Amino acid sequence: MTHLLNDFIDESSIESMERKLDIEQALLILTEREREILSLSLYGYSQREIAQKVGYDQSQICRILKSCINTVRLSL
Repeated sequence: MTHLLNDFIDESSIESMERKLDIEQALLILTEREREILSLSLYGYSQREIAQKVGYDQSQICRILKSCINTVRLSL
């Protein structure tokens, strides 16, 4: 799913490319399931829709998304 997340990163400058590489590295810290959930969220799926798709409940998705964002943010 990482390649889908990369769709959201602009590559128009060297700085953007460097930032993209930093984000790619940060995303590797996440599990495959976390990357999938984050990607679905970025593509506009609601937490309820994501929960149905991956077999979790909405509150679990909320916690996972918060954790993903904090993990990526801290690693940058």
